[in-house]
Amino acid sequence: MANRQHTIGLDISDRSINILELDVSGAVVIYGRTLLTSGIVKDGVIADKERFKAELSQALAKTAPVSLTGERIQAYACVPGSKLLTYYFEVPDDIPDADVASYITKQASSMIPFPFSDLCSDYILIEGDSRKEVLFAAAQKELVADYIDLYHACGIEVVLMGGELFSLGRALLSTVPKDTTLIVDFGTRATDIGVFDRDGIVRMSLSIPFGGEKITDILAKELKLAPEEAEEKKMQQGLAKRKSKSGVSYIIRQAMRELTDELRETVDYFVKQKTIPITHILLTGGTAMLPGVAEYIEECVGIKTTIGDPFKAINADQLRNAGVPPIAFANVIGLALRGLLHDTPGVDLRECKFALPESKESPKTIDAKISHLIVKGTYTKSQLVLGVFFMAAACALLIFALINFL
Repeated sequence: MANRQHTIGLDISDRSINILELDVSGAVVIYGRTLLTSGIVKDGVIADKERFKAELSQALAKTAPVSLTGERIQAYACVPGSKLLTYYFEVPDDIPDADVASYITKQASSMIPFPFSDLCSDYILIEGDSRKEVLFAAAQKELVADYIDLYHACGIEVVLMGGELFSLGRALLSTVPKDTTLIVDFGTRATDIGVFDRDGIVRMSLSIPFGGEKITDILAKELKLAPEEAEEKKMQQGLAKRKSKSGVSYIIRQAMRELTDELRETVDYFVKQKTIPITHILLTGGTAMLPGVAEYIEECVGIKTTIGDPFKAINADQLRNAGVPPIAFANVIGLALRGLLHDTPGVDLRECKFALPESKESPKTIDAKISHLIVKGTYTKSQLVLGVFFMAAACALLIFALINFL
């Protein structure tokens, strides 16, 4: 296999590196999973570049059934879900097709409160029966460049830099009936949520700062346990139904209210805005392996909830035989499938597609906003921040005018 071109899916999280190559039939050709040393990647940001490069090289060397060391590699990669900004808006009917791109440019410019020169961006135009909608996606350019440069240093050419939710949809949606579905990527530090229509397009998304680590911290505090012991008890007992208002399961259920409340709000908001019911919730991410979590979410939200099985989307015999957990490979399966299914919905954030006006905020401020933005449909927290800013500015001008008048 020496010198053959390999096209892989490459998934990096705070805790692991996942690698997957598929043949045209969807069968596994090469795979690899390596746990990252803690602290190398923090909340999707590469904190230690030299160690990252070393451990990625090791991961390439340990792929099975053959090593990818020294091979020519092209990769479909993605921006971590918590670092992806998504905005949704409609295109008025009176905008001619030739002016749609210009309209998207102006609309996005008015919605995003930081310099476009610091962002990589792309969009999907969604054409319905009676209207056009836009899904606009962006990520911090420095973050994207760090990943691409370090991949290149390890001999990997990035052919696409997508978004994690798009990959998860590609891997999971074919395993359930074709209808409006909510995917919940229940991670360690954050949970990414996406509503997908029957055509597999993300119609709404948000990221909330709640994950398995927070549940562990609450357990450790309430029961006065070491974090390792709290994590072990969490995964052993999970969300078992018990009448007692104390103990591990009770504490976890109480902690999970933050997530289930957000899910209910998301469902209610989407149904109100789109008048389309959500018929299924799919769970993925490491914390989705918490015993009883699917049943608990179904009980709280009132929508059929199951754990996603991305192995159903491919011929995964090699992965099953190797004992690879399906949930751990959901994102990388979606990325590998993107290399085969070129016409599936998605974005490419390797560069900025627009030349837009700039604001004057610093990169540090931008990163803070990206880390905390929660996006809901057409109305977002970033827009609310902008609204408050402009209201404050208007009040200041009014006061100044009154002082001069008096």
